[in-house]
Amino acid sequence: MNIRELKTLMEHRISEEHPFVTYRKPGADSLVTWICDSAEFMTDSDMSEPGFVFSPFDPGLDSVFFPMGTSQIIRTPIESSRLNSPVALKDSKDRAVDRKDRDSHVELVRKAVEEIRSGKAEKIVVSRKEEIRDIPMNPVEVFMRLAALYPKAYSYFWYHPEVGLWAGSTPETLVEVEDRVFVSMSLAGTQRYLGNDDVIWGGKELEEQRLVTDLIQKELGSLLESIGEPYTERAGHLLHLRTDLRGSLKEDHELSDLIRRLHPTAAICGLPRKEALEFIQLNEGYSREYYTGFLGEVNFPVSGSAHLFVNLRCMRMFPEEKKAWIYVGGGITASSEPEKEWEETRAKSETMKRVFS
Repeated sequence: MNIRELKTLMEHRISEEHPFVTYRKPGADSLVTWICDSAEFMTDSDMSEPGFVFSPFDPGLDSVFFPMGTSQIIRTPIESSRLNSPVALKDSKDRAVDRKDRDSHVELVRKAVEEIRSGKAEKIVVSRKEEIRDIPMNPVEVFMRLAALYPKAYSYFWYHPEVGLWAGSTPETLVEVEDRVFVSMSLAGTQRYLGNDDVIWGGKELEEQRLVTDLIQKELGSLLESIGEPYTERAGHLLHLRTDLRGSLKEDHELSDLIRRLHPTAAICGLPRKEALEFIQLNEGYSREYYTGFLGEVNFPVSGSAHLFVNLRCMRMFPEEKKAWIYVGGGITASSEPEKEWEETRAKSETMKRVFS
């Protein structure tokens, strides 16, 4: 199956309200599509079956699961000249953002800073949902542009009639497992890429990165074997601080246990986890749904393996209404400045806005 045929298949699945997922792993030379034979909302809470999982931010809610046994898996070689449609992309900076959105997010950051300075938390990740309207909307083309624009990210397109249309290009791995050896990362701290990867990081970003890494170390305990040094990684027009972590699953630990220890990470929730999660649920004013959840393969291609990614830089699309919801956020510490945090979310939203002509 070539790219043109895949696009036709994806559009047909949407029109018939049949679930599927298409994705490109970082640097991969092919797209992978799972065609789920059933539109039933299926779950696999213990991650024991082979399949593809799409999980929400709230760890108390069910994940959606495509079992390998009832799915058709298709690999499509990437023809780079055909992946991106020949449409000129506009700079998103000219799109107006409601003053109300800005004021609301600045106030949310102020509340988070007060919560942290009171000693109730060390870090809280706050987010917002930005609606863009009156946009040309072919959701399949949107995904193809994402995959072309961000080849080093994990780009995906997910559709389920009970979940909706989601797409994204995330730079963050939750965990990868092979032969009971796992690798993970802490990704925290953001600044714009201005043509140079050799940048200086401020105290706020370095502290945020340390907090995220420390929490992963605490949660994984003896499973963790090594922690690398922080380094700068580019993700499109943004730079992040990243630390790599590696460990091994013991005989009495399963994949589901590892995921419960990791999700939600301090990079997308905060710490302590319980207090940060409570603040988010009480103050953000909307449901994140699958934003900052995770997705990917479990027990595939072999039992015990996993390739899971945090659902960042994502959107939910409503093609009939010509609109999309873009989700963005940032980590707040005691030294955070509300106006700068607002500008950081605007920079992150550009990742998604670039795909609309």
